[in-house]
Amino acid sequence: LGIQAGFAKFESTGLGVGMFAEIKTESFSLVPMAYYWKVDNMNNFEMAGLARLRFKTGGMEPYVDGGIGINFLNDKRTLPERNDTKIGLDLGGGIDFVGVGANYSLFFDAKYKIIVGDPNLKGFILGGGIKFSL
Repeated sequence: LGIQAGFAKFESTGLGVGMFAEIKTESFSLVPMAYYWKVDNMNNFEMAGLARLRFKTGGMEPYVDGGIGINFLNDKRTLPERNDTKIGLDLGGGIDFVGVGANYSLFFDAKYKIIVGDPNLKGFILGGGIKFSL
């Protein structure tokens, strides 16, 4: 289980927070996650499922991931205010510092997100957090 926080860049910069579970095998993981970000007059809550490919290199474990999610986007930039449910695509990667503690690790990651619509909304999430081993 893990939590994360960071910066969101969708037309301008804002903040985001999230939580996830990582179901691991030897080099592959499934990662169900929930993430919320707010940028100026937009905010979004996403529930996503990611496939993660991990590369073991000792105390640092780089990874790449990709997946699909459902986004609940609130856009106050238009009148009337829009509340949409849209599909999103997530592509990203990061590094996990596995040797930090006995039952936890720290990580940093970046994600490129596309919320499919007319037009598509594209942006970046940069963040970090902590994972707990159960």
